[in-house]
Amino acid sequence: MSGQPLNLAQDYSYIYDIYDDFSYNNSGYYGGVYENTQGQTLTDLLDKDGQVLVSGINDISRYADGIFVVVRGFERGLMDAQGNWIYQESVFKEFED
Repeated sequence: MSGQPLNLAQDYSYIYDIYDDFSYNNSGYYGGVYENTQGQTLTDLLDKDGQVLVSGINDISRYADGIFVVVRGFERGLMDAQGNWIYQESVFKEFED
């Protein structure tokens, strides 16, 4: 992250680059991974300055053109960097799930 110290929102286990799936370049976004008080591993979406854009994401699996494929809570779908759902569906497929 350009070698400059950052003031982060919390102590992350690790921080990783999020790459654009089409250009394979760094997107300018980062994932900060941490464990919450219930022991669940979550990720915060961070900007280039280490500021939290979206908190409490279960999984960020892909990124392209400003859109992330995420799982957050019991929902999955497409989300922008402000945390707005563009497309959203339940992670449950049937009543038995």
